Amino acid sequence: MSRFTKSEKCLEEFFDQKLFTGAVLNVYQNKKPIHHQAYGFNDPETHEVMRNDLIFMAYSLTKVSTGVAAMIGLEQGLYQLDDPVAKYIPEFANLTILQDTWSEDNPPAKNVLTIRHLLTMTGGMSLVWNRNSAEKQTTKLVSQMNQNSWTLQEFIKHLAKVPVLFEPGTQWFYGMCLDVMGAVIEVAAGKTFAQFLETEIFNKLDMPDTRFYITDKSREANVFVNRANTMRKVENFSLLMPKERYEQPNCALGGSGLFTTGDDYIKLANVLIDGVGLNGVRILTPESVKALQTDQLKALKPDQLLTFNGDYSYSFGMRVRIKNETYPITNIGEMGWDGFLGSTVLVDPEKKVAMVLMLSTAYSKNEAVQTKFYDAFYRDLANME
Repeated sequence: MSRFTKSEKCLEEFFDQKLFTGAVLNVYQNKKPIHHQAYGFNDPETHEVMRNDLIFMAYSLTKVSTGVAAMIGLEQGLYQLDDPVAKYIPEFANLTILQDTWSEDNPPAKNVLTIRHLLTMTGGMSLVWNRNSAEKQTTKLVSQMNQNSWTLQEFIKHLAKVPVLFEPGTQWFYGMCLDVMGAVIEVAAGKTFAQFLETEIFNKLDMPDTRFYITDKSREANVFVNRANTMRKVENFSLLMPKERYEQPNCALGGSGLFTTGDDYIKLANVLIDGVGLNGVRILTPESVKALQTDQLKALKPDQLLTFNGDYSYSFGMRVRIKNETYPITNIGEMGWDGFLGSTVLVDPEKKVAMVLMLSTAYSKNEAVQTKFYDAFYRDLANME
């Protein structure tokens, strides 16, 4: 009998509510698998069941990889946290600050944008929405990147001309900071960001299906959207993802571009516990792991990180729980991040638990996963103690 009955019931409720069509759940404790199961359908119309080996669009789960990669670069002496970003990408020396919502004439930034700002999401970069001129410019650049097959360096050099939303280091805002970080790593390491991730993380942890392209078309997870309370499959869904999904793209975005499986990403999640992979290979020093597990915002912590409750702050590329007072009750130190299609990574260093839940619905209810599923998951863990 499954030890995760409450989690499974929660997933069934999600399916009934047409939030998702299927899911893959991987859970490890003390570096040993304690749950490994696929649920529901990859295609309800054809009754194709969900499978553990399906390859999903990771979206912002990519940020976990980028956070780990950034710490590896620090360990290797490729850069320092307080280095100016312009040291590696000179175009950022002329950074401007958005003066008002639709202004075109914007003053120069007073603060120097640093690598620390990128990793803590305090750099002021926008995302692909249209609420102000900076977001509109960013959206246009992402479209041009795909149309013109820009490299990451080409894209980021254009992005450097877009005004940031505030003085770097003064606020937290969820934007393209980690995409810029990937470009910094490229320059500092002398190889593409995709190559750096492969050599320093994915190959060492035996993650063959985690790439910026789909390694096996026959194992592609379908993407769905709920329209008029009906789950409809979306062909070639590609918001912020490579236009060509079956070959290595020119531009590997550190904020959103990876494809992966649950079996692969649980290997990376386990590294966040102590820096060591399931195969015994050390990826990060204890000092780097501690930095990823620590609140790096302090006084800059916003009331909420997106749809996460107010008990969370942010470290380098991922959330970290600093209080445990608000539903759902999990554990102080619990950490991770999630993705646009609903997938989530949760790591509890104290309990030595790593969990990866893979989901695939666009414009999905991430908040339902972050509340109802997390609550069910921790109640299952409590019953195991």
